[in-house]
This record gives sequence, structure tokens and C-alpha cells, in this order.
Amino acid sequence: MELSIVFRDAAIGIAMLDSSERIVRANPFLETFLGYGPGELAGVSVQSITHEADYAADREHVALLQRGEANTYQLDKRYRRKDGGIVWGHLIATSVRGPDGSHLYRVGMIQDITEQRRVREESLSLTSQPIDANGPPLAGLPPGTYVRISVHDTGLGMAPAVVPRIFEPFFTTKPRGQGTGLGLSVVHGIVTAHGGAITVDTQVGKGSTFHVYLPVLEQTAPAIAPALAKPAAGQGQHILYVDDEDALAFLVARVLQRLGYRVTAFVDPLEALVAFKADPLAFDVLITDLAMPGLSGVDFARAALAIRKDVPVVMTSGYVRPEDRELALASGIRELVLKPNTVDALGEVLHKLLSDQRGG
Repeated sequence: MELSIVFRDAAIGIAMLDSSERIVRANPFLETFLGYGPGELAGVSVQSITHEADYAADREHVALLQRGEANTYQLDKRYRRKDGGIVWGHLIATSVRGPDGSHLYRVGMIQDITEQRRVREESLSLTSQPIDANGPPLAGLPPGTYVRISVHDTGLGMAPAVVPRIFEPFFTTKPRGQGTGLGLSVVHGIVTAHGGAITVDTQVGKGSTFHVYLPVLEQTAPAIAPALAKPAAGQGQHILYVDDEDALAFLVARVLQRLGYRVTAFVDPLEALVAFKADPLAFDVLITDLAMPGLSGVDFARAALAIRKDVPVVMTSGYVRPEDRELALASGIRELVLKPNTVDALGEVLHKLLSDQRGG
């Protein structure tokens, strides 16, 4: 009885799907979310309510459930409403298996993230101007001339209780697996290290404006220090890189390509695992983030090493606890690289691993 009430009154969509990927039962929230009346979703196929651009990725995840290679997965995907409109949902799908381990059906829980996606895609504006701080104190800075760089968004803004903590390392308001809480902390550290300051003006429902103040250089810049020795170049070895942060996946892939490696980058660990399983010998080294939705870096490494036990695996993370390090090494991961050092350190790490493979 209590489960029926939870199913009926839940503030997220819940659906049970049979082995042919048709909806057996859906709760009222999901019906409303997709614009259907009571009972109208029964018998509807997943394909008919999934945006065509997201269906292939969804099918790959479902195939892993059906083959017993995963028990659950998470995915942000677009759904097509009955009226043709498009909405976004964060799907958590779980396989329900029989006594013999075979996949019987799956249960999907869907959170409405349409507004979150809209905010993520909202516009940003960037302005800069000189500021004279010889008058009243400015952001705690000493008197002088500064350049102010302002970045404004039109998103949801931040609650007053959140603002004092936004520059704390590892503080984040994002769901688990969607942020490390290091972004603003790193920016704050860089700005203050250069004699500047960063402030924020924000209003719930109106957006936020970040102001970065940097001192104007009034003397000749010192001579540039000699560049550090470049990491040894690769020789076309194929690297599989997976990180759920789009920007970092793109940046690291570009850097490694410039070092002479071939790189195939993924933002979905399950998609990366499918690609590796399809041709395990195609890759010389695997590099994975630690915290990712759907499949952690450690679980990705275990699955990959079960397919090919000799493949070197490197793990990156913004923060590694001692227990994470022990678990990673016990799982067969060869090297751990902290994310602030990712770009600089990976070249050296790859050279070491590949040299070890060649025997020196």
C-alpha cells in the first residue's frame, strides 16, 4: 500500500517497461510531464517518446542492461511529448532480473530537468573597464588602478545562504556526479595570487554577475622565464579518454593530439566501454575521470581490465581521498593524476607507461 502511494504521489516520473521496451505502467507525474492522460502511456514504446537524436545512446545503455553488463545507468535525454513539444529528463534506469540473472524488465525514474537545461544554455555577457581604487576601498583591494572584467548570466541566480560558500573548495549545488566544486575555487585562487579580487552580485530569478578585478601593470614586464622541458612526444599511440565534463574532454584531447597521440574522447563512460569492448586492442592507454554519472572511473577500469587485463589505465580527479587511491590501485589502475595538473602531467605519465610497455 505504501509503495503504491509513493508511486502515485512521487514528484518524479516513474515507469515500468517490459523486455520489448514498452511501458507497462507509468505514474501521474510522468503522464503529465509527457502530456498524456491517465493510462494513455500503457503500451507506448520508448522509441516513440524519445527524441531521435538521443535514441541511439539510450539503446546502447539498454543493451548493457539486457546483456547483464550493467545493472543501472543514468542519462540526460530529450523526450517528445504527445503534443510534439520537447522536454529534458534525467533518467535513472535499473534492471530487474529473474532468478537466473536474465533481464526481465526495467524501472525508470525521470526527473524533469527542462528548466536546468534552459538555464545552462542561457546567454553570457562579458565586459571590461578600468577602475580607479584610490577612493573608497574596493573589494578589499589596496589603492591602485585595476581592470574589472564582468561576466553576467541570465540564469536562476543564487540564494543568499549559498553566496558565502561559493569559493570554498569542493562546495557545489549540483547533483552528485555533475560537478567537483573546484571551478570557482580555482578561479579565486588564480585571481588572488595575481593581486586581484573577485566578487559576485546575484538575485534569485534574475541571474548573477561576477566581477574580477586585476591590477594594471605599471612597469615593464619581467623577462619570461625559460620554458620547462616539453613532455616527450607520442608516436601515434591511441588513447581512449573519458570525462563527463565536455570542456575538459575537449581540452585534454587537443593537448594530447599536439603531443603526438591519437585520441578518442568520450563524455559518457558507458559509451566509452562499448567502444573499448568492440575493439580492445585498438587502444594503448585508457584515461578515465573518477566521479562520473552512470559508471565511476574505478568501475570503468574494472570492466575494461576484465576485457583486456594488460591495458594501462590512468585515473584523473579533482580530489582523491586516501581510500579512493587505495581502491584505484587495488583495481589495477596504474597512475592517478589530480585534475589541476591534468594537462601538464599526462604527457609525462603517458611517456612513462608506454616506455614501461616497451621495456624501457
